[in-house]
Amino acid sequence: MRDGIGRSLRLTLPARRIAALTPASVEILFAVGCEGQVVLRDGRADYPPAALALPKADGLRSSVEYVAGFRPDLVVLAFDDPARIASLSALRIPVAVFNAASVDAVLKDAETLSRFCGASPAKALALQQEMRGRIRRITERVQGRARPKVYIELDGADPVKPWTAGSGAFVHDLLSLAGGDNIFSALKRPYAQVSAEAVIRAAPEVVIMTRGSAAALRARPGWGSLPALKRGKVLDTLDADLLTRSGPRLVKGLEQLARALHPGAFAPAQKSAGSGS
Repeated sequence: MRDGIGRSLRLTLPARRIAALTPASVEILFAVGCEGQVVLRDGRADYPPAALALPKADGLRSSVEYVAGFRPDLVVLAFDDPARIASLSALRIPVAVFNAASVDAVLKDAETLSRFCGASPAKALALQQEMRGRIRRITERVQGRARPKVYIELDGADPVKPWTAGSGAFVHDLLSLAGGDNIFSALKRPYAQVSAEAVIRAAPEVVIMTRGSAAALRARPGWGSLPALKRGKVLDTLDADLLTRSGPRLVKGLEQLARALHPGAFAPAQKSAGSGS
């Protein structure tokens, strides 16, 4: 068996006690009907609401001993952490890594996790088909429309060197499908700090902020010249979880992003004159 990044692991299927230490894996396992096999969740996982009843752990920092105390027969991580994986493997606990960087990878991860937990093949297939259908309908709406230049700000705590997303980030793929062009698509890393000057020079027509506000952006020296600010196209109220969690709800994230970028594509059809209805 291979996990989401191609690592081979020996796993007795189905896994009955899963430590799902990523929010996306929790959502996938619940969506395919394996919620009863999750014994530990990532502390950031808050969907579906029923997941909040599960014991939680810090998916990045909780000790191996703490996780092992729940007697998992599968641990799901978001990153390839050699030291942590080695410690869990020494306890004969299989570890799977899922870190999808694209919508297609999410669909593949959902299929793999479904097999790992022994989900009903019909239910897993139905989830995939529903997601693919909804994605297709959204992308068809924005196809052929002018693609605005978009700046994605993930963290602007340091406004001189804010964090953004490159082409290897999940949110970049979501943006592309929603009909926008990432101004930092040439970055070689999925996430990186960039200079304020680089953002201003790129003159984005739309800004997506997963933290902060348009008012805070406007207060930064020099940023008031951004076309996005002049046109009132700073998207600071989108649900950031839907844009960054590589799970089943990506479809909702895609739709909210597509609607924000191309509202005309989702406007109700106008009734023709004399239709009588």
